[in-house]
Amino acid sequence: MDIEELKIFGKSNAICPFFYSREAATTAELVLLPYNYLFDPNTRTAVNIDWKGAIVVIDEAHNLESFASDSASFEFSLIDLGQAGRELENAEKSISASANHEGQGAPTGSVNASNIATLAAIFLSFEKQVSERSQRAFWKTSILAMKCAKWIQTKWLHPLQS
Repeated sequence: MDIEELKIFGKSNAICPFFYSREAATTAELVLLPYNYLFDPNTRTAVNIDWKGAIVVIDEAHNLESFASDSASFEFSLIDLGQAGRELENAEKSISASANHEGQGAPTGSVNASNIATLAAIFLSFEKQVSERSQRAFWKTSILAMKCAKWIQTKWLHPLQS
């Protein structure tokens, strides 16, 4: 059943096509799905995919390498990193203030003001190091670009002007 047939079936039987297809997949002989449904164990569990004894055919397998790389990667900016550190600092202050207000002192569990303060310091230190390295890399690139421009000017432009 393709997606249009599933939509019509859902309307005519007053059922949700998504949940119907999830249930039907458990007994189907052939199930077509994107990589993330197949390879992520949490997603497989959520949609009741049990591939024990199954034959798995992967179309467009040349995309698997980039899919795996993308799945295990993430990106963040220096702004994200700094904001995370500042959020942790705020959480530490809030937990400390709450504990002191209630006269309990600092909580002793795994999530306490001291642990959050340590994590905040790590985030902010990491942000500083990345920022400094980015600035150094920028200046190195700028200096290299100026040297290249000077070389081009002396080797190519001046001889042409003579």
